[in-house]
Order: sequence, then structure tokens, then C-alpha cells
Amino acid sequence: MKLVNYFQLFFTSALWGSSFLMIKFSLEELSPFDIAMYRILLPAIVLNLLYRKKVKVSKSDYKYFFILGIIYMALPFFLFALAEETITSALAGLINGSTPIFVALVAITFYKEKVTTTQKILITSGFLGIIILSFGGQKALYGSTEGILYALGASICYGVSINMIQPLLKKYTPMGALKILLLSASFISIALLGPFSTWAIPSYSISLYPIIILGLGSSGFAFLTFYQLVDDVGAVPSSVTVNVIPIFSIIFGYLFLDEITTLIQMVGVAIVVVSAFFFTRIKSST
Repeated sequence: MKLVNYFQLFFTSALWGSSFLMIKFSLEELSPFDIAMYRILLPAIVLNLLYRKKVKVSKSDYKYFFILGIIYMALPFFLFALAEETITSALAGLINGSTPIFVALVAITFYKEKVTTTQKILITSGFLGIIILSFGGQKALYGSTEGILYALGASICYGVSINMIQPLLKKYTPMGALKILLLSASFISIALLGPFSTWAIPSYSISLYPIIILGLGSSGFAFLTFYQLVDDVGAVPSSVTVNVIPIFSIIFGYLFLDEITTLIQMVGVAIVVVSAFFFTRIKSST
């Protein structure tokens, strides 16, 4: 990867790493349905105001943007917000670090990526790390099993989506693809999440700024820079971005919420990160 790709990687990781803290702040006033809705609608409105160029979508691609609107935005945004009602923001970020393992597994299973014996071992060790990471804390202190499963479900959604979005980025450009994806996700979120949302207005003193950071930062700029990275170097190498997210989520959780991460959870995330890192190194050299 080039220097600009490393900038894209760390910039995206920092924004996504902060998203778990912003979700926690937003939950003081908003429901998971509200948070997911605002995370989609805010960047969709802003991007369509700033990027006025019309993007023509092939009829054959409508179904892909529809599916991605669900599994890349509406569903995982909701699941992470739901998860953080019962787990810490740091733990949510740590679990999100398992995404590259799911990216690799989907690429192998559905996109016929060729793998070596070493890569199979790394995927296996990655799943072992996910198990240790997810269930290695004391339940009463660090989160419920349900919350952990919600976060894992969101990470699986990302694993499928990152593979699915790659050809669309090349066809429509990162900016064009993000515009169409946000529009698709907006209609889907209004239809599926809207009936259950409170439609509460974020207050200046509690959730306004966290929602703005979530919407414009995590769902806007972060996705755009990540899409550019995927377009430059491919889905599997780009997924290493997610390996860095837990570092930021731990730092932000500790600094602003006094959240503590257990030693065994740190061991789990280390196994996941190392497994995913060496998996992508092998992929890039073959």
C-alpha cells in the first residue's frame, strides 16, 4: 500500500473507533432505532446537497444497493446501538475487530478466493480469538451475552458487505456508490426502523454532537475514505482497517467513560488482529 492508503486506513479507523463512544453518548437520550436512522439520514441529506452529479444505476444493480442498504447500514447500525445498551463501547469496538475474519470467510466461500493451508489455519485462529474476545469477560461487569451476539451479527453483516460493495465502487466510483447506498439505506431505514423510532430530536446538551459525528464522520467521511481504500487495494487488504478500530475504541472508552477491558479480552483481540494481518499479507503476496 502507498502512503496515502495508510492515511485512509488510520483516518477511517479513528472515525469508526469513535463511533462506539458516540453511540454510547447518544443512547442517553435516543433509542437504537433513532440512532440508526439519524446515522443514515444525516449524511444522505448532506451528501446529496454537496454532490449534485446524477448517478445512473443499472437495473441489474438495484438489488445489490437494496441489499447493501440493509446489511451495510440499516441493520448493523441498529445492531451496534442495540448491543451497546448492555455492553461497553470498548467491547463493541473490540468485537467489530473480528470483521476481517468474516470478510475473508465470505470471500473464500462465495467469491471463490483461493487459500493456502496457512490461511486456513489463520482463519481458524481468528475464530478462536473471536470466541475468547466475545466471552472472555465477566458477564456482570463487561456486558450481556445478547449484546455480544448483536455486535457479532453486525460484524458479520460488514463481512458480507465489504465483499459485495467492491465491484460497485469500481463501476460507480466511491462517491457515486456512497450516494446511491445512502439513498437506498434512507428509504429502507424509514420503512423498517421508522415505525419503531421515537423520532426524538437530539438535544444540544446530550446527543446532538454525537449524532453529527456519527452521521457526518462515521457514516459519511469514514465510508468514503474506506471505499476509496477498497477501490485502491481490494476488499481483503482494506479490511485491516478494522484491526485498528479496537485500539481507538479502547482509548476513547477509557478516556471518556472509564471503561475497563479485561486482559483475556485483550488476548482475544490480539489473536484476531494478528491472524487477520498475516492473512492479508499472504493474500497480497500471491
